[in-house]
Amino acid sequence: DGIDELAQELVEIASSEDGMLGIKGTITPLNNIFKGYRRGNMIVVGASAGEGKSTFMLQEASFIAASG
Repeated sequence: DGIDELAQELVEIASSEDGMLGIKGTITPLNNIFKGYRRGNMIVVGASAGEGKSTFMLQEASFIAASG
């Protein structure tokens, strides 16, 4: 099952114009790693208090909402 899902994901990446499977965020290196935000994936942002986790997520949400 997992191999079939991975194969399907690789086909989708290869056939997409920008190499993304989901919605792009604001940070290009993270887009390259995660291939966009998509349903079924959980991304954990961890850092010490006051490091900007909430600001980062609000920035991402605002960007995605403005992108449609």
